Amino acid sequence: MFGAEGLPLVGPLPNKFHQSEKSIADSDFPFLVLTARIDAPTYTTCERMIRDAVDAEKSGLWGIAYVDIANKIPQGDQWLETVAKENLRAGIPTVVDRFNDTLPKNYPMSDAALYYGWYDWSVSGPFLNPRFRFRKGAVAMHLHSFSAEQLTSADKNWSGPLLERGAAVTIGNVYEPYLQMTHDFGMLHQRLLAGHCWVDACWMAIPVASWQAVVLGDPLYQPFKHLDGTGERLPQDNDFRALRIAALRWADDPAERRKQLDMAAVRTKSGILAEAVGLDLLQHGLTEDAAVHFLTAKGYHGRTEDKLRMDFHLLAIDRAANRKDLAVRALRDAQLRYGAIPEAEALKGWLDILAPPPPPPAAPTQVPPTKTPAPPVPKKP
Repeated sequence: MFGAEGLPLVGPLPNKFHQSEKSIADSDFPFLVLTARIDAPTYTTCERMIRDAVDAEKSGLWGIAYVDIANKIPQGDQWLETVAKENLRAGIPTVVDRFNDTLPKNYPMSDAALYYGWYDWSVSGPFLNPRFRFRKGAVAMHLHSFSAEQLTSADKNWSGPLLERGAAVTIGNVYEPYLQMTHDFGMLHQRLLAGHCWVDACWMAIPVASWQAVVLGDPLYQPFKHLDGTGERLPQDNDFRALRIAALRWADDPAERRKQLDMAAVRTKSGILAEAVGLDLLQHGLTEDAAVHFLTAKGYHGRTEDKLRMDFHLLAIDRAANRKDLAVRALRDAQLRYGAIPEAEALKGWLDILAPPPPPPAAPTQVPPTKTPAPPVPKKP
């Protein structure tokens, strides 16, 4: 707040830019300057964040979104549901986890362009895998009261670790903000999809200023500048661009959209397209059809970790339907098939939840030593 006098120095201030649909450049807020930081655990990462934002904006951000809903507080869960809903409309394939536990350690999170999750204290799940890397220009954030408590470690809290694993931008809280005074993930994502730059979207999505939130990354980065299909075309983005074209062309006819994508998947042997149709069906509650597509995608995918992710989609269907025995049996079978790759550790994470190992045997109880009886007290004559 530049040039504004008489503002309180303690506590949050109302953010006049909250819920705006116009950029700060087109808004009448002469005293409001939106801020973002280039900050991360290492100087090298700070440089990479800037380069990635510039490079990714040339072609646009394309890839898979991962949304991890923790079922903690309805307001926060709804923000993440909004992200999933908006992605479905936009044609962005989205893996949604609605189990109470966060994604398991080393979950096979491939082609990750977007990550929205909550609620662990420090970085966990897929991000513990040394092989994991976000796609260039990725937007990633984890909802936690202390997600940006420090920015010097690659392993503590969330903001710093997400950037160290390849994200270009993130947000976080340096101290307890209370949920209603932190970023609304759903609104932030909606503004990004509408083409707004990073700093505009972040400040549109928070009701307070001068509080606990920080914005990290190139403020002018527009990850979805080319969601209309323009921009530099890269071979690794072709399937994701095709999904976007289908979403635009058959926006009001999901059945025809899925039919056309099915034919394209068969024609090109694309695991990404087949998986995307399965995820679409899953979002609409059509689990049986979704399972068929995941099996098809498993046959098309070339990388072992992608095949494992298809098995996780199938396992999630059984788990959500309370078919515990089927899920446990499938998890144990998958352990035999995928045991050699780091991502297979994710199977153990779910197996420990659905079929927890028995507690270790108790130590043998020792018989307490026999006490020497006290001598009798002599009676008075």
